Amino acid sequence: MTIGIFILVLGVQGIIIPTHLTLGGISGIAILLHYLFNTPVGLVNLLLNIPLYIWGYFTINREFIFKTLYAVTLFSILVDLLQGIDLIKTPDPFLGAVFGGVVVGIGGGICYSQGGSAGGADIICKALNRKYGIGLGQVGMLINVVVMAMVAYFVGPKVAMYTLVSFFVSSKVIDAIQTGLPTKIIFIISERGETITQAIVGEIGRGVTVLKGEGAYTHQAKEVLMCAVHWADIYRLKRLVSEIDPEAFIIIGEASEILGKGFKPAIQK
Repeated sequence: MTIGIFILVLGVQGIIIPTHLTLGGISGIAILLHYLFNTPVGLVNLLLNIPLYIWGYFTINREFIFKTLYAVTLFSILVDLLQGIDLIKTPDPFLGAVFGGVVVGIGGGICYSQGGSAGGADIICKALNRKYGIGLGQVGMLINVVVMAMVAYFVGPKVAMYTLVSFFVSSKVIDAIQTGLPTKIIFIISERGETITQAIVGEIGRGVTVLKGEGAYTHQAKEVLMCAVHWADIYRLKRLVSEIDPEAFIIIGEASEILGKGFKPAIQK
């Protein structure tokens, strides 16, 4: 989490602030106040998060609160200590939005992957979700819409639009860090299911689950093979299946994350 926060601070002070952009959530409000009144980003961010810590302590998992407290406090200290650095000296706000989103996403993704959060807005999302059943995404989107409206009003609509670009890039980077490259889920319907299963297990090294199916038109019993593979094995699997049964029916879908033996554990220790 410490490494993730340090990278996040580099993105904020080194790219986001020099290009006059902002973040979402509470830290975004702190940056906006810095633009308007020249207040210290870190100190304001810390003060804004204090009531959220107290609220979250009584409503959310305390481990999450303690990790978030650590992350936000460290972020607030470092973001003021490292004030004035400039990683990418460019007058182009679009480049700042893209590369700032990448660096911020890397830092935030590392922090999230360790079970913490770098922003107090996540406390609001989790607390409202637990108490009222409101979706986490809905609350997060509403908070960011409010922040973007404030940026558009006080700083300008162009800055708000570039900040949205940064939001999009950072969210994609965070997803990639948390779930990795997309894994493929394969369904195979073939009359030679046993042979295909042996070939996948022996040559690709992946397990196969046999599902019992039935043709809707013929009502004939069929076996459906289900297999999860990394994207790099897709070509080998398709070639293997087509060599065994050229008439096999193959469905390839994308699984955002697969946990378990052969992939990655559900909890990183």
